Amino acid sequence: MMSSRAVPQLCAYAATAGALSHWIYFIHGEHHRAAPRLLTLSVTLPALTCLGLWNFAQLNVAQAMKLTAELVGSYSAALWTSILLYRVFFHRLRGFPGPFMARTSKLWHVWKLAPRSDNFVQLDRLHKQYGDFVRTGKLLENIS
Repeated sequence: MMSSRAVPQLCAYAATAGALSHWIYFIHGEHHRAAPRLLTLSVTLPALTCLGLWNFAQLNVAQAMKLTAELVGSYSAALWTSILLYRVFFHRLRGFPGPFMARTSKLWHVWKLAPRSDNFVQLDRLHKQYGDFVRTGKLLENIS
């Protein structure tokens, strides 16, 4: 049986792993080609963690699933918080103008384009508002 102090400590370790995975792995290079492998890992590792907790920590299935969810949540929250803070405050393009939400994710751009699929109109509007260089996520759009 798990002690009541062990769960927060394990969640803190998971959160530390999330932040470190951003600073050690995700911050370097483009990982869009690794998406299938990362998806496989994001499904397989929690399942294996739950199985391990059930078998080796002698937790029942519900307890193992709850603890796994807490660990995955802690890891994910720290990972995404680290990514967002980095993109807004520390990314090398942070000084370029553009919509605030575009700094955090490319999903902002997709959301803007979804209704009409008029990227050229959206970018033209952004250039009129912000100038020749506009930050749209991790990219910089230039009209020259």
